[in-house]
Amino acid sequence: MWVGIPIIFTGFSLGSFYALIALGFSLILGIARAFNLAHGEMIVLSGYLAYVLWQFFQVPFFWILPICSLVLLVLTIPLYYLLRRLPEPYGLNTLMVVTIFAGLGQIRAILLGGLVLGRLHL
Repeated sequence: MWVGIPIIFTGFSLGSFYALIALGFSLILGIARAFNLAHGEMIVLSGYLAYVLWQFFQVPFFWILPICSLVLLVLTIPLYYLLRRLPEPYGLNTLMVVTIFAGLGQIRAILLGGLVLGRLHL
């Protein structure tokens, strides 16, 4: 088999993944008129919650998705109402939102580091 076929397939797969990410960003920018990366932090937070539920609490796999969805819903509704109080234009406010979620990302990294290295006991 020719070696280039897997390379071409991988390139198309990765290119389509990047296209989906770009479409998501343009959709968020077009609807909200603000560019923020907060949704990525929420997805990662849900992934860590799923890992903790599965690994430490032995929650069955088919219950993890509904539980994570409900927990993220409960977390994001107050955040939505808090951020909607920011006045327009969203130019500097978007920078503030990205900064807030970058801080949350750092806290997540610290907690994950403690979780992986065994320093954090749940």
